[in-house]
Amino acid sequence: MNISIKIMVIALIMSFFYNAFAGEDKYSFARKWYYNKNKTVIKYEIIVEKNPIQTQATKSVEPYWRIGPENLPVTEDQCYKNNFEVWLPEDEGYGNYRPCLQYGPQEITYDQNKNKLYFAVASSSVGVTGIGERFIFAADLNKKEIIQLGLIDGPPERYALSPNGQYLAFSYDNKITILDTLSRKRMDVLKKNVIIKTYHEMHFLDKIHWIDDNHFTFLYYIHDDYTNSSRIFENTYDVLLQEITHIQKIQNNVN
Repeated sequence: MNISIKIMVIALIMSFFYNAFAGEDKYSFARKWYYNKNKTVIKYEIIVEKNPIQTQATKSVEPYWRIGPENLPVTEDQCYKNNFEVWLPEDEGYGNYRPCLQYGPQEITYDQNKNKLYFAVASSSVGVTGIGERFIFAADLNKKEIIQLGLIDGPPERYALSPNGQYLAFSYDNKITILDTLSRKRMDVLKKNVIIKTYHEMHFLDKIHWIDDNHFTFLYYIHDDYTNSSRIFENTYDVLLQEITHIQKIQNNVN
């Protein structure tokens, strides 16, 4: 085989691989911080790179998309209702105000099938304990559009996305919040703690596991502080019925 034929064969093979994968764009995500002169974080954003290997090869400077707090769909009314007032010195021209967002987004998960990135932004009501409202957003990487899915009451670290990508569920303390990514409807599963003089019972919901597109299981812990014992149940939740359909005891009197 002469050199020209070899080059043609190699070119055909390369063309085949390029055509086979050209429609499957790849994305990478990174977080970038911005500091003031006192080295305090004043903002950060998610940097989205499209086909990062090709971007590096072409030495592109500007990333595919920058997701920061300044262009998020949050209304002034939401900022007013879901944030605490912050007081700053009036002689410096601040007065009191209600800052809506703290710094910028925190990645939750990426749905590769729908090419959507889900992320959270803490409101200024979130304190050092981590308690407070978080805004949840969905970024469509194809359209470069962001929609707000709603608010959750705790940190977004414990989450589970349904197999079809329609429901995003979060668990924190004694509550589970499910957000419908299509209708933006919110559903809550709440187990109230029992705190009285002679009895102190704490409830915890954790470990969400989707069985199918409309059902998930979670663990329900009941802890008695006085006897230092716990009971553990596995519950099954139906998002269409919006109710627990099955309860199974896992453990009892765990010290």
